[in-house]
Order: sequence, then structure tokens, then C-alpha cells
Amino acid sequence: TPANSEPIAAADAAQEAGEVVVTGFRASIATALDAKRRDTRVSDGISAEDLGKFPSQNITESIQRISGVQMQNINGRGATISIRGLGPQYALTTINGQTFKSADFTDGFRYDIIQTELANAVQVLKSPTPDMDSGGLSGTINIQTVQPLDYKNRKIVLSAKAQNSEYAGKTITPKFGASYVDQFADGRVGVYVNLGYQKLEDRADYLFQDRWATQTIDGAVIAVPRRPRYRRIDRSIEQLTGSGGVQWRPTDRLEIDATAIYARDDTKYDVNQQVFLFNTSRLTAGSISDGASKVTTATNFTLENNRQEESRKLSSQGYTLAMKWKDEDGLAVRAVGNFTRGYAYSREDAAILGVTIPSATLDITDPRKPKYTVAANLSDPALYNQATLVRNEFPNGATRRTTGKEVSTQVDVT
Repeated sequence: TPANSEPIAAADAAQEAGEVVVTGFRASIATALDAKRRDTRVSDGISAEDLGKFPSQNITESIQRISGVQMQNINGRGATISIRGLGPQYALTTINGQTFKSADFTDGFRYDIIQTELANAVQVLKSPTPDMDSGGLSGTINIQTVQPLDYKNRKIVLSAKAQNSEYAGKTITPKFGASYVDQFADGRVGVYVNLGYQKLEDRADYLFQDRWATQTIDGAVIAVPRRPRYRRIDRSIEQLTGSGGVQWRPTDRLEIDATAIYARDDTKYDVNQQVFLFNTSRLTAGSISDGASKVTTATNFTLENNRQEESRKLSSQGYTLAMKWKDEDGLAVRAVGNFTRGYAYSREDAAILGVTIPSATLDITDPRKPKYTVAANLSDPALYNQATLVRNEFPNGATRRTTGKEVSTQVDVT
């Protein structure tokens, strides 16, 4: 009716005047689903919408979005991944299908050395094919780098970030990144360059129990805290990464690609640890519930104050030259040459001082808020008088150098 037509017209005008903006990575999901649909293998993946627009700040966090993939944190940052529940060392990581040596051989491949701007797509392959390198018992993660000829226009991406670590001296540390993609020769030649620098200062604190004793009280066996520990780790990191590539497509049937990747990570750790070696015969259990002593008093025990400094210098690099050719009858030839090298240098030194503590009480009534009272000032230098130390050692520093490198060629004819 005419009486209610005016409000409807007013609402329509309001809707036309408004603006709705939806942001996300819908194109990334669509691209990944299409790649999975066309793949003959059991695979999952995720892709970037555009240069520098991977859907996470850390490439490890992006990969963990994929089904069957779990992320492991190292000092609070996503660094390694597991597939199908197996450890990181059982997964093989390749870049553009080629091996890339990691500097850290014990924790598995460290993804925190790969910038998100470098990756165009990530595939998790759970069933191998003959053209893939062997070694991925749980699966293979393949990182596809930027293909400059996929971008029809010149692109320049600059980024700058700052991080403030409240408990690490309230230090503000920077992160910079720059990416450049361009095409030449009527779109037959494409180049890309990416540089990144990051500095981090952080701190981690731990209070944990690694041993228990047992006592029989009123005929029941009770668990009593035996060795609590406090640990503080201050860490300083400087990371430099760079990558570049040239893509040449002289004809529609021939393509030649050259890529180079370099990453360097210099880390310093300052570890302070206090180990409280309770004497089993001098423990008094109290406030017993759930089969454990919730308030425990220890007397005349040894405290070991450990100080350890560690320096790590890690670097990884890889250089690949690839050629693809196909004829009109479906014959395809792909040839690749690859060199990669990982290098790690670590040095650590430690000092251990042991003193006698008259008494301490550990209250774990509320596990989320443990209370620990020590009858001594642990920060008083007089406590560590050399004449009263029960242990005074400066163990020999450990130095380790490890290098892994690989030179490979591969030819596939289909």
C-alpha cells in the first residue's frame, strides 16, 4: 500500500548508499582445490592469492591449515611440521621439487627460514610418484616459489613491522621485507627478487618437575616432588633471507627457469637454570590429595645454579636451473640441475655452582599458580662463596660444525 511503500524506498536508498567489503583468501582456497582435483596423487595444498599475500605471517602456520599436518613450536614460534603424527625428521621438504638442505639436522627442516613472500603455493604429497625424490616416509612438502611470468604487471611489495617483547627488556625489534616482480621482452622474460631481514629479542620462563619420590603414609603410597627446576632462556636472533629467479619463455613450447635461495640465522642463547636436588630422606609431605603431596617441605638439600651460553650460526642455500619442453604430439621433457648446502656452527659453554640450602617449601595446591619459598636469597653473591660450594665446575665448551650438501641432476621424459 502507499502507506508502507515509503519506508521500503528509504531502506533501499540506505542500502545503496552503504558499502560492504569482504576480505579473505577465497582465491587461495579455490586454487588449492583445483590443483588437488587435477592431481593424480594423494595431495593437499594451499596457495597465495598474490605476491606477499600468503594467509599467515609464518609459512609454518600456513602449512598447518592442511589436513594431517601438525606444527611444532620452537621458543614460541612455528618452526617444524609433522605429517600423519610422525616426527619432523620423517618428512621430506623440497622447493620446486628439488632438495633444499636445512642447517639444523636434529629438529627436522626449519620452516621459519622461508619467507612467506617466497612461496607461491605449498603442497603436501602423501603418495609418491616416480619423478619425486625419495626420503619422505610420512610425506613430502613441496614449496613452489613465485613464477614471475604469472604476473602480467610489475609488482613491488614493501613491508615493515616492529615487535615489542615486554619481558625481554621491552626491546622493540624490526622486520623488513621487499619483493619485486617484473616482465620484459614482451612478456617472454620474468624476474623476481626478494630480500628480508628480522631481529628478535625474546625470553621464556619455565617451572617444571622432572622427578618424583614416593612415601608410604597411613598405608598409602604418596607421590612427593623430588626435583623441581626453574629455567629462563633469553634469546637474540638476527635473520637474513634472500631469493631471486629468472623465467624465460622464448616459445610456447620451451621454458627455462633459474632460482637462487639463501637464508642465514644467527642466534644467541643465555640459559639460566636452578635445579633443586631434594634429598628423599629429608622430605615432609603435607596436604595430601589425589595420591600426591600438594605442600612439600625439603631440608638440607643441594641447589645447582647452572649458567649456559650458546651461539648458533645456521645457513642454507640452494640454486636450481630447470628446462621444460613439449611438442605438439604430447612429448614432454624436463631437465633439472640443483645444488644445495646447509651449514651449522654451534658453540656452548656452561658453569655449574652447587650450594646447600637449609629448607624450601613447594605448594602445588593450585597447579596453575605454584608457590615456592626458599630459605635463602638465591641472587645474593655471598651464597656462592667458593669456600662453601659443594660443586664448582666449568665443563669444557662443546663446539659442533655440520655441513650437508647435494648436487643432483634429473631428466624426466613423458
